Amino acid sequence: FGSSIVSVLSATMMEFRMLKQHHTTTLADITRFLAQHDVPKVVGARVHRQIRERMMVDRPLTEEAVPSLGMLSSNLKKELFDHIFFRHLIRYPLFRWWTHIDSA
Repeated sequence: FGSSIVSVLSATMMEFRMLKQHHTTTLADITRFLAQHDVPKVVGARVHRQIRERMMVDRPLTEEAVPSLGMLSSNLKKELFDHIFFRHLIRYPLFRWWTHIDSA
């Protein structure tokens, strides 16, 4: 049990460190870009602020952003996506009807 907690904690810390490094690199790149193009400091400050704000937004991951999904068997991948997309499709009468017909 203790080793599991240490493992989870270690993985979480590593993920946080990688995210922090990505943010630091991103901000360093934009700083360099702004300096290379002689962007006024007022505009540069607004650019930095907006980038920092948008980096803080937790966006949903797409399938393309999770390469390990490619390792799943086609049957399991289909089952996974059935669960993910079904709740969205069932909102529409055509898909509700189709589900009803398919289950009959």
